[in-house]
Amino acid sequence: MKKCIIIGVGINITPARLALINSDVNDGDYIILVGVNSDALNELAEFARHVYQDFDVRIEPIVLNQGLSLIDTVASLRGLVEANSPCNVVIGIAGDRWITTVLSFLAMTLTTVGGFTNINVDRVFIMPSKKGEPVDWPIVPRLLT
Repeated sequence: MKKCIIIGVGINITPARLALINSDVNDGDYIILVGVNSDALNELAEFARHVYQDFDVRIEPIVLNQGLSLIDTVASLRGLVEANSPCNVVIGIAGDRWITTVLSFLAMTLTTVGGFTNINVDRVFIMPSKKGEPVDWPIVPRLLT
């Protein structure tokens, strides 16, 4: 099954680059890069296109509108993932606090609704620094039971 890989991107793209590399990208995957800085997003998108040039992957950089509420931001990202279901989701969190918050809630939302939408959250991890190892979330809590 294809993966929807969501990577949070800060102004310094090095942690996001490492998160992407640690996401096990394969042919047919959909890579969504999210952040607030369009230059950083475009730089990471170019990096991804170069690294995965031999793969048939779709790469979509998305500048988050910080004027939107957390709920609206998460809902829009959820819609992108659901439009590409069925898929296994990998979320690599690298970036500032806003990106971390958005992606954390997205992970919980997708875990909550995944059984109804053919989405399985396979892995959520945080890329703590440009030299650190990814830190996997041991579980992804559901928002509702």
